[in-house]
Amino acid sequence: MKFARQLEDYQLPEWRGRYLPYTDLKKRLHDITSGRGQAVVELMNQRTTGALPKSELIDPVEAWQDLLESEASQISIRINRMLEDLRTQLDELKAFEAPRVGAGHFLDLQLMESLGKVSETISRLRGFAELNNAALYKILKKH
Repeated sequence: MKFARQLEDYQLPEWRGRYLPYTDLKKRLHDITSGRGQAVVELMNQRTTGALPKSELIDPVEAWQDLLESEASQISIRINRMLEDLRTQLDELKAFEAPRVGAGHFLDLQLMESLGKVSETISRLRGFAELNNAALYKILKKH
């Protein structure tokens, strides 16, 4: 099975659009190797919001690398936000008080539910990171 299809199949529906755009990056790399590198330069110039003068992005390979780096940075920011959410969840778990007489069963269930949510979030975050890592590896291997 082609990697792009696998990547699409394993993406979580609620996080679609937040993964590394592997297919787009692969197409842009193909444009460069096919002599249509100017399209990559134009795309990067469109995405540049004034940080770099357009005249600086004239080399298609450099423009593609800048595009890849920008996408990887966005993934890193998303992962860091998710980790921050996990830290908040763990801090909330720390706030659970020791069960009082008669209330122990309810608190135990509440604690188990919260731990389950943390575990699920960790698993989803791990999958997100691993899938993006694989996509980045594969696209760099093609470069």
